[in-house]
Amino acid sequence: MLLFLIKILKLLAVFSLFFSTLVNSQENNEVSSTVLVINSLKVFEKSNLGKDIISTFQKSANQLEKEANINVKKFEKEELELTKKRDKINKKEFNKLAEDFDTRVQKTRSLYDIKDSQLKTKMEMWKKNFFEFSRRIIQPIMISYKAFIVLDVNQQDLFFDNRIDITNQVITQLDDLYSKDPTSLKLIIEE
Repeated sequence: MLLFLIKILKLLAVFSLFFSTLVNSQENNEVSSTVLVINSLKVFEKSNLGKDIISTFQKSANQLEKEANINVKKFEKEELELTKKRDKINKKEFNKLAEDFDTRVQKTRSLYDIKDSQLKTKMEMWKKNFFEFSRRIIQPIMISYKAFIVLDVNQQDLFFDNRIDITNQVITQLDDLYSKDPTSLKLIIEE
């Protein structure tokens, strides 16, 4: 609790320092700020490039699930056949077959757990690459606002002036960049 309060106090100190530079010109309503705010998760989910990354991930996840379901059906069929053999072979042979079956099921389950984990890790890497790629859009926006810092609202609860939220501006410009160069997707999900 104490650490939380200290974080809040530090955050308030940072905001009071940076928001003191927020200027609102009455003539043209131009905003200049050393701090900008972005919702990086929204940029990822709403931009066309982010949507294509999510779609690529979903296709891989669906393929993995389909493959796993095929193996489940195969094991269910094999288990049924093994059950039918129970009364026809001696107990020692049956136990050996059952142990072998259980071992293969466990290995297959472990394999799919690993594949699932690898896919999730890959998605996290793609997100990281996406955010690094997004800097191409964010840095010029920072320059136009004369900003030194961009805070992500997903990191913690923030109170801010909506005029310094650049989320939609980043989405629009990122979509424009991506439409002009669709190879951006390959740069991000390349292995």
